[in-house]
Amino acid sequence: MQSSNQQCNIFQSAVGIFLHSYNMPEAAIDLLVQLRVSVLLKTISHSTSSLSNEAETAIKQLGQTFLAAYAYDNLDIDFKQYFLMPHRFLQESSHSGGFQWNGTGIEENP
Repeated sequence: MQSSNQQCNIFQSAVGIFLHSYNMPEAAIDLLVQLRVSVLLKTISHSTSSLSNEAETAIKQLGQTFLAAYAYDNLDIDFKQYFLMPHRFLQESSHSGGFQWNGTGIEENP
């Protein structure tokens, strides 16, 4: 479908960008290129870079007008909770004397 008709080329580009956004394997994209349904990986990479540069420019221009508000969507922060386990702490520190966890209680090391 690679032709002089711009509508066909736009379709192929859109398919290529869609496949890239869904992390389609390169082999599958190459197959679709051979079937003339998508554009080359190099073209997809160039298109996404171009779109990113255009978006960056637009965001910078909007930010300079002070008419923009920024929000984060789907911000995923993993707050790990660490608990001090007395039996584990005491087992690890039992080599230096002191106390030892025996499963039912704490005993003093001889």
